[in-house]
Amino acid sequence: MTHRKLLPILLFSILLGLLGVSQQHVWAQSALAALYAPPTQAEIDRVKQDWQSRDVTPYNWTTVGNGTIDGYQVDVVSHTVNGNAHYGLVRLPRDYDPTYDYPILTLNHGGTAGVSPGMLRGFSNDCFGQYFIVVPSYRGEPLKTQGLQLGDLLSEGEGSEFDGDIDDVLALVNGTIANYQGVDTSRMSVFGGSRGGGVSYLQSIRDPRINRAVYFFGATDHLAYPNLEALTNEALTTDKPVNPFMRTVLREAEPYLSGELSLDEARQALLRRSALYFINDLPDNIQIHHGALDFVVPVENSRLLDAALTQANLPSGDYAYFEYPIGKHGGDMPESQERMRAFLCQGDNAAKLRQETAVTADAVETPEVAEVAEVAEVAEVAEVA
Repeated sequence: MTHRKLLPILLFSILLGLLGVSQQHVWAQSALAALYAPPTQAEIDRVKQDWQSRDVTPYNWTTVGNGTIDGYQVDVVSHTVNGNAHYGLVRLPRDYDPTYDYPILTLNHGGTAGVSPGMLRGFSNDCFGQYFIVVPSYRGEPLKTQGLQLGDLLSEGEGSEFDGDIDDVLALVNGTIANYQGVDTSRMSVFGGSRGGGVSYLQSIRDPRINRAVYFFGATDHLAYPNLEALTNEALTTDKPVNPFMRTVLREAEPYLSGELSLDEARQALLRRSALYFINDLPDNIQIHHGALDFVVPVENSRLLDAALTQANLPSGDYAYFEYPIGKHGGDMPESQERMRAFLCQGDNAAKLRQETAVTADAVETPEVAEVAEVAEVAEVAEVA
């Protein structure tokens, strides 16, 4: 921070001290109140314009290697997005035949430690054998290829939770559609938990082709969540543990309070990470799961979204919200996996013999069940959600 920015803050703090007013009180009553005000329609429109302007074309698409997992071919692919090399997995359908069309499912992982083929566990049976399955890494973290024996492949770029990572996912999906014959863009689904739940919300908002989504304990409001002023003051002035949900908020709030970010910059950054204000762009078919005792991502995130959807009479298709009274972050959520699988498998997800000679695969500009839970439980104390 520059001395020019520090000086007025320091003088203001001294003045407050002489007047007997605490910095905490002023933050809560002025700067933080402005930061956490509900967004205007103009602010929401600006975020949408920003998303529309982003280039999520997958440049330099390359198959790095491949192997077999549970009888399925799994390709390790790379491409360039926003100037960064990015890695992901593409699992082909069982008995893949390029003359058929297949649905496509994106699996978004939780945490910040990277992802591995273990994310595919649990998606070998039922309808999922007929899917293309895409597993993205996020910028700044590794794709751990494990049994595919290509080592750890680091996706380039600085970590960008709920923002740049969405660009990464969209570009990987666009590349899969463009480079594999038989991806049916009328049958696109997404699933994720914890950080992956938040990523899945924003991916499905930015890509209108997605028509079915399941979200496990994902954050929905980093801007005007209830009591954010008090929660921020508590995080900055006490030694109480700060959960990953609040750490995401503080990554913008602290630079704003120190003068490194303007009010507008900080609000736009938080709004871009808040699916709650873009519910009209969510898919037609949605299922949400959250534990009432979740510390990492408080359950109020899902309650707020459920209330907003209900008030707006959305979505137009299948919708269900499941809250688990003793559920934590990935644990004690009985039947959640079965509900997720049944929901994703609803409808006609079988391979279809293609009548056309080709499938249009234009990229859009806005375009392990087990592992999601495992990462989420570790995230209870450490990971970004």
